Amino acid sequence: SNKLPPYANAYMLTGVLGSDYIDRKGDGITDDDFGSATQIRYMKHSDNYGYRTPFEGAYFNEVLKSMVTDEKARYTYGTKEIWYVKEIESRTSIAVFEYAERQDGYGAKQEGGIDDSQSLLYVKKISLYSKPEYEAHTDKSLATPIKVAHFEYDYSLCLGPNKTKLPHNKGDALDASSFENQGGKLTLKKVYFTYGKSKKGKVSPYMFSYNMN
Repeated sequence: SNKLPPYANAYMLTGVLGSDYIDRKGDGITDDDFGSATQIRYMKHSDNYGYRTPFEGAYFNEVLKSMVTDEKARYTYGTKEIWYVKEIESRTSIAVFEYAERQDGYGAKQEGGIDDSQSLLYVKKISLYSKPEYEAHTDKSLATPIKVAHFEYDYSLCLGPNKTKLPHNKGDALDASSFENQGGKLTLKKVYFTYGKSKKGKVSPYMFSYNMN
């Protein structure tokens, strides 16, 4: 087997500085700086999410047909960290991302198959607040957002064995953040926006349909 040491395969943007930005104390983006800057914060979801190609079994390499023992199979397996955007903050506002656990996209075991102790997340909603309003509340759920983007999904596309748990039994209770699993992959179905304490935007969503050909 060939083993690679840990390495960075992606870099996360943590800040965007305006042309007028001045870091007064040399301590990075803070409220006492001059000019415009946007800060992006992340949260770590997993330290060792398993991935494998192929997901089960191995790729067969026949090589030389003249040698009956010269038959090999290969697969690639590794683990990686999973990070998600938590907050995006400017001088005047802050966007907060809320996630829930997916019913597909599970990690892989080294020997192949689903590792259902590891899962990915989906975005439930993104809430935009004014900073004074958000910071005034110790309990952030009491803050009133300027605008909220809501996302609704199902599991209707790509039906089949794609790292998806079996659909819920009809008798199973689903929590408020969950939805029925049809046996496919996470599929965005609807996006709508609400403003302040008004929920009127829910009646005029953007609906998504997909060409199945």
